Amino acid sequence: MLYFTIFFLLFIAGFLDLSDIPSIFRNVVFWLFIFVLIVLGAIRWRTGTDWFSYLIFFTRSNTYTEFTSGAFEYGYGLIAYISKSISTDYSLFLAIFAFLTISIKGYALKQSRYGEYFLISLLIFYCYYIGDIFPIRQSLALSITLFSGKYILEKKLVPFLICVFIATLIHNSSIVFLIAYPIAFVNLKTSTAFFVLISSAIIGYVLVSLNSFEWLTKIPGLTGDAQDKLEVYSQIAAQGGDTTGGSNVDPKVSFITGLIRKIVVLVPLVYFRKQLAEKYEHFNVFFNLIVFGAVFYFILGSLVQVLKRGASYFDFFEVLVIPMFIFLGETKWQRIIIYIIVAFYGLAKLYMVLNYYWDLFIPFYTIFHDSIPRY
Repeated sequence: MLYFTIFFLLFIAGFLDLSDIPSIFRNVVFWLFIFVLIVLGAIRWRTGTDWFSYLIFFTRSNTYTEFTSGAFEYGYGLIAYISKSISTDYSLFLAIFAFLTISIKGYALKQSRYGEYFLISLLIFYCYYIGDIFPIRQSLALSITLFSGKYILEKKLVPFLICVFIATLIHNSSIVFLIAYPIAFVNLKTSTAFFVLISSAIIGYVLVSLNSFEWLTKIPGLTGDAQDKLEVYSQIAAQGGDTTGGSNVDPKVSFITGLIRKIVVLVPLVYFRKQLAEKYEHFNVFFNLIVFGAVFYFILGSLVQVLKRGASYFDFFEVLVIPMFIFLGETKWQRIIIYIIVAFYGLAKLYMVLNYYWDLFIPFYTIFHDSIPRY
């Protein structure tokens, strides 16, 4: 299968980060994989989430006004308008959008301040997000907020604010990332982080158990798209569905599953914090952002997907931190063993991501499948 073949190739490439091979060779391999992901994002057809809503928006919009004052944010509409002004071929737009989304993330992953183990980070990124070969608006917004992370580390507020503003033009949920700047430099003690994480997980479970999501639909003065979305999720919840993901899964089961996934990363993150902070200059910044993202996920994510999406802007920093665990190993063989364990975690994560919308991802149709209607 395509997805697992790419995983295997990235897994093999990850060993280059454990070797003494010159960085120029690793750079070539890295950008080659980025190119492959962009190509896959460009040639896909009728594969991925939200396919028809995006396709309909593109095909039915023609003027600048229709693109920029339609169902989606201004920035996304503008990109679509420029693409259609060049060509009405939707595949060109897919190529442009995939290029922007994946290349920006690729550039950010290659930043030395984020860590020198960029091939392993690329593997984790692929496992978490299928390499963004199915980018949606939030995918590009996340790329921009990730890029803005360099300005957090450099303590440059104005460029950071500009990046977040641009991101909100692509997907308005990225406004939540504004809080990343002050949170990044909070002197958060490990004991305090542990207490906050445990407390937020308990609060989140209680909220799910009490079906408190329904309270949101009764907020006075709530109107427009927010009200409409909450009503839809309320109906899902009433039928026993999962309002955090939109699937027909019991909310408690979904919350516990998400909690387990978080624990796998958070426990070693907290336990090895001291060693990692001593080894990596910016680790505590990433630590703060990941902890905040987990708290956001546990409390607000227990209610509804609209709010849960905000956590994704902080979750991505796990992609940068996870490779750091590997180099806690004192010998080469210890690092190899830790890397293999990390890779198995990534494989499990990839399978869960695919399984969530299996019918939308599998099979992987392309523009070269003659049996698939073009429009």
